[in-house]
Formats: sequence, C-alpha cells, structure tokens
Amino acid sequence: MDLIQRFGEYAAAFERVCPGARSRKFPELANPYICPICTRPFTSEALIDNTLTLEDAPPKSYGGKPVALTCKGCNNRLGSSLDGP
Repeated sequence: MDLIQRFGEYAAAFERVCPGARSRKFPELANPYICPICTRPFTSEALIDNTLTLEDAPPKSYGGKPVALTCKGCNNRLGSSLDGP
C-alpha cells in the first residue's frame, strides 16, 4: 500500500493519540495530517509533492525502517540528530 492510500491511516492514528486536536486547531482543513515534530498541518497533496516523507529509524543506510510520517523539513533538519545515539 502506498503512502497516498495510507495517509488516512496516519491521520487517524494522530487523532487517536490527540482526540479532537486537528479539528480544534485547524478547523478549515478536512482530515489534515499533523507533523509530529513541528505540528504543522498537511493535506494528502503533501505526499504527492514530497512535502511529507517517511522518517527511518535508524537511518535506512543502517538497516532502519520507516517509523513516522514527518514533513520533509523536519526529516532533513532533525532526522540525523533524532536517529543518532
């Protein structure tokens, strides 16, 4: 299953952790996904233009697996420091 199909699953998982947070904070957006690092909202179009990416932990080059959907900025900026020892 590709990321676009799984977008709804990721958004629902966030809703289970923080019930009602998306609709209170971003009422103008229908079913947004919230980056768990910067808490910015994204629509499913962010997957198409690669604004949302999978965070691998540890890094894929060390055999890591995708563990979270984060915005590209957070993944690039914080990924190595969050994955590091």
